[in-house]
Amino acid sequence: MADPGVCCFLTKLLCENKSGSSDVQRLSQKIGWSEAQLSQILQEAGPERFLLVEDEDPSVAVAVAVSPLRLCGYYLRDECDGCERLHLCKLFVQDRCRYKKYKCRFSHDIHLPGNSKILKNNALFGINESELKVLLFQNDPSLLPEVCPFYNRGEGPHGSCNLQDNCTKLHVCKHFIWGECRFQKCKRSHDLHTENAMKLLRDQGLNASTILNIQRICKFKHGEICKSFDKKKGKKWKGYHEQWFVLQIWAANLEKSSKPHIAWSVSMRKFI
Repeated sequence: MADPGVCCFLTKLLCENKSGSSDVQRLSQKIGWSEAQLSQILQEAGPERFLLVEDEDPSVAVAVAVSPLRLCGYYLRDECDGCERLHLCKLFVQDRCRYKKYKCRFSHDIHLPGNSKILKNNALFGINESELKVLLFQNDPSLLPEVCPFYNRGEGPHGSCNLQDNCTKLHVCKHFIWGECRFQKCKRSHDLHTENAMKLLRDQGLNASTILNIQRICKFKHGEICKSFDKKKGKKWKGYHEQWFVLQIWAANLEKSSKPHIAWSVSMRKFI
């Protein structure tokens, strides 16, 4: 298991300068570690903390900062007294809050006791405000523009959305964004680099690096869910095959017997 302090240090490095990711070789040179040593630490931490993906050049490995940290939606509705999510102003995280720190009814302080505890529990005790915003942006779907519900219904390239290319909501698979799509060949878009998606994401304040990282993280989660679903489906079909085999034996015994009701009883007793 990777050391929590080392993980926090690496997360800070990845999230500085609003990047959220880095070429592993470049990162190893920056901190003075060997590439092999750094890669081992990243792999030990696992994809729950660092996602290792190929760059456009397959020979280049890229580390992406990942976190289960999320904003608390109930806090924003004044319905939460305390939970394992951050109690922060959503617009503050998006750099769009028009109120100053002391005038906004929601917290702009990542170091409040409740927030500090959550950061510590997630081994992010040394992260600063700007680094945390980068980490949240590329991991918390609630910070992204709203996904069009009409696009996600109906047929055709725009689903049932009448606004089509003029829609002000994302035309992407909502389950893909939330890491829940289990269709390998989903008929909804899983591409955040379409003209519609890029415009809305940029208007929300996301840079090209963050958008690419969101795409990488969502794609990885989608792949893992599809693998898990295929395994479950395989077990289900294996069960059906075994039942079919039992019925075949029963039918064969029934056909050979001059007393079908006795043959059925004997055959089925072996499998009950």
